[in-house]
Amino acid sequence: MLSALHAVRKKGGRDTRSEAVFVAQAVVDDLLPPDESNTLERAVERHEGATALEALQKLPEPYREAIVLRYIDQLSPGEIADIVGESENAVSVRIHRGLKKLRAILEPDHE
Repeated sequence: MLSALHAVRKKGGRDTRSEAVFVAQAVVDDLLPPDESNTLERAVERHEGATALEALQKLPEPYREAIVLRYIDQLSPGEIADIVGESENAVSVRIHRGLKKLRAILEPDHE
């Protein structure tokens, strides 16, 4: 499934980022055990993962794209800068601000 993420990244272009999130959800779904190891702890982990993906969808596109490229595709800020055609500094700032916005979505009382 990770190769699917790599394929999405290789397509280039900004319109494939939502595909990356879809593929990431598929990766999470594939990791779910169908047997007795599907415990309450695993259910909590799945819920937290689903909540994080839902929150990620609420971010404005530039922030979502930067976070997906950084934490799902595991690209460096320099690699992301090459893809999006912006400076590495601009990408780093976008990732930082995106994480701050994501945190505000996930923890609204923590602001």
